[in-house]
Amino acid sequence: MAFKFNGVTTVAPYYFKVDLIDGDNAEVSRRNANWVLVRERKRSRIRKLYFKFRQTSVADTQTLLEAIKDEFFTVQYPDPYDGTLKTITAMVGNRNTTMSTYISSVPVWGEIQFNCVEQ
Repeated sequence: MAFKFNGVTTVAPYYFKVDLIDGDNAEVSRRNANWVLVRERKRSRIRKLYFKFRQTSVADTQTLLEAIKDEFFTVQYPDPYDGTLKTITAMVGNRNTTMSTYISSVPVWGEIQFNCVEQ
């Protein structure tokens, strides 16, 4: 299964999750005097993707972080809701990395995790 970020094929994540988010009009969506929710949905089925990669080499870590550095970039992934290999334009949230060890003075990254939100 190929995951691509900005057209670059990367190592496969060990953890992958897809959320569907609805975007509401904040000025209109609220509870009325009877506490009944009044909602104006501006956009639905916005994807939020969660990725975790483990035991990546320095080269794989650099490739992955370089591919997601732009303000917006494409992400290709298997979409469980559409049942297809889907490509979206997204932005990245926080990127976290942990180093697990050194092997011959070269760091081995224990985990890289981040999320991407569809534009």
